[in-house]
Amino acid sequence: MVTLWNDQGMPPDRPAVPPTRRVVAALRARIDAGEWASGDHMPGTRELSQTYGVSTRTIAKAYKQLADEGLGVITPSWGTHRA
Repeated sequence: MVTLWNDQGMPPDRPAVPPTRRVVAALRARIDAGEWASGDHMPGTRELSQTYGVSTRTIAKAYKQLADEGLGVITPSWGTHRA
């Protein structure tokens, strides 16, 4: 997996970007790379919060944005699936 952040939690050699935007960009890149096919279950918020070093709320916001863009489907109690 490619490291998207340096030791301070920021993208290397880039200006500060809000955490939600960083996570959305990272998830979008993984979707574009074909990591999740349509209908696949995506990782839970706790798992991704540990992966990206952000809060579960930040992951939830990122998933909401992806859902708004038609890239994911959020189902309460079932998680997020690739649209």
